[in-house]
Amino acid sequence: MPITLFIIQSAADALGIDGRAMAEHGVAVSRIDPAELPAATDMPDAVLAYAQSAAELLDRIDRVRGVFPGRKLIIPAGSSASLALAGLRAGATGVLEREHPAAELAASVGH
Repeated sequence: MPITLFIIQSAADALGIDGRAMAEHGVAVSRIDPAELPAATDMPDAVLAYAQSAAELLDRIDRVRGVFPGRKLIIPAGSSASLALAGLRAGATGVLEREHPAAELAASVGH
């Protein structure tokens, strides 16, 4: 059974994660618009939430925690250490520091 990863990002966000490459490493990726979070019955193993500002990130973290409490919540650091720190303070459980090959990302999502 594959690990499920929900990627929360708007269509304008550019987070290049190759779903096919992730599937080869046992991770099923679903991209979800932040305005359309699914019901809690669709429970992922992990969530990767992307945002372009601190306010947007904090809102996404709050919404993800409300729908998927207790799930691994990863945020990409991007170019802003302060954005990553704000995300960790708000409840993210990990930070994706840079673009990772699919195998590395799959391993970090699975642990």
